[in-house]
Amino acid sequence: ISICNYDLANSDEFNFDIRDGKVSTLSAEALVGKVMDQHNTFDEPDNLSKVDFTDYNLVDEQTLSVSVPPMSVVSLYVDLV
Repeated sequence: ISICNYDLANSDEFNFDIRDGKVSTLSAEALVGKVMDQHNTFDEPDNLSKVDFTDYNLVDEQTLSVSVPPMSVVSLYVDLV
């Protein structure tokens, strides 16, 4: 699951109802900007880099809650059984 939050100041909350199975493993990573339109260049290749993301909560085996920070792209890797 990939989520983009274009808001410059506010987090966005998402809830996912997983109906076709139960979550067995879950991990996440994010790209989070400090300023609008931040990007990597050949001269500055590390302006943005992947970081571990932990602002999610597996409420039960089928309900996932995520808080996505402003100016970010979050990728959640969900394995189902």
